[in-house]
Amino acid sequence: MCREMDASRVSSVHRRTPVQFIFKGQTFAEAEVLEEEAAAAAVIVVVVVVVVVVVVVVVVVVVVVVVVVVVVVVVVVVVVAAVVAVAVVVLVLE
Repeated sequence: MCREMDASRVSSVHRRTPVQFIFKGQTFAEAEVLEEEAAAAAVIVVVVVVVVVVVVVVVVVVVVVVVVVVVVVVVVVVVVAAVVAVAVVVLVLE
């Protein structure tokens, strides 16, 4: 789709490039502009979809990290509580 060519050939090739759809009463130039606008809109849609996917992935990663941090904190608290309980029992029994 993106071929390199010299400037002398661009205009002649451009004139011969077929447009996919030409509606009744529509000029070639109008059809060409609409086709270019449709291609630009498709690029915008792809960019928006990629941005949304990236945002969703970032949110999921952040949620997973928060959950892991909370689990680690809970495990540390439980271990510390167990150590303190054992220490109290040992001190009381002595």
